[in-house]
Parts: sequence; structure tokens; C-alpha cells
Amino acid sequence: MSAPRRQFALLAGLAVLGLAGCQTPPPAAAPVPIDAKAHRVAELKRLGFVQSDDGWEYSFPGKILFDTASDALDPASQTAADRIGEALLKLGVDHLRVEGHTDNVGSAAFNQTLSLRRAEAVARALAAKGLPLNLMEVRGLGKDKPIVDNNTPENRLQNRRVAVIVPNQ
Repeated sequence: MSAPRRQFALLAGLAVLGLAGCQTPPPAAAPVPIDAKAHRVAELKRLGFVQSDDGWEYSFPGKILFDTASDALDPASQTAADRIGEALLKLGVDHLRVEGHTDNVGSAAFNQTLSLRRAEAVARALAAKGLPLNLMEVRGLGKDKPIVDNNTPENRLQNRRVAVIVPNQ
């Protein structure tokens, strides 16, 4: 190889080494991703959900309650449904079960229909926040699953409710 070619090869090699030294160093190791399931569980707990055999059930002071024979959400219940809907949407929860309940006043058929209307009212409120209504299982359970005895007006109020359940996934 001639001297000019050796000089050119040497200079080219030095240029390559010089450019290699100017490269941006590789990024530091990516942070460990947050365990999505653990994050979801923590957020559900923060919102007032409690774990049950069926999944995570919305259970909080001032539950979504109804007046006798009514399926209308009062302002406090509407606010609660809005808050839950927004939070579940942010968590990426789309499959839900919405269960309506009644007290023991009235016939079984009336209570069955009323409990379904209550569940549908809450499902519509959640859907208004962006949760897909077609991915919600809406059930009316009538008076079959009271959480307390129906022996006082206060207890009957507690049984006129809707539960929002995020199934175990």
C-alpha cells in the first residue's frame, strides 16, 4: 500500500474512532414498570372498593341508595357514580357488573323490575363517563340479597342500593 493510501486509511480509522466517541451513550436501564395489577388494586381500594368472592365491589359510606320505589339517582349518588366512572375509565376497567337491589317492601315481581331499573340507571351514569355500556353486565337482584335486616326504615334504605363490581381478571 502506498504512503498516501496508508495515511488516508489511518485518518479514516481515526475519524471513525472519533465519531464513535461522540455518540450518545445508551440510555440508562428503563425504570421497572409499575405492576399494573397492583396499581389497579391500590386504586380500587382508594376509591372504596372492597374485595369479594366475585371481584372488587364498590362499598362506601353514602352508597348509591334510592328512595322507596324509585330508580332516580339523587345528586350525591350521581356525583358518586361520576367519580367512580371517571376513575374506572382511567384504570382501563371496561368489564363491570352492576347489580340493583331493593328492600322487602312490595311484591317480588315489582322488586325484581325495580332493582333492574336501578342498576340500569347507574350503568347509564357510568356509560356517560365513557365506560362501554355494552361491556357492563346489568342485573336486578330484587330483594334476595339484603345487606341488613329489613326491620327498620334505616335498614330498608341500606338495602335499596346498587353495587358496582369489577370482576376478578
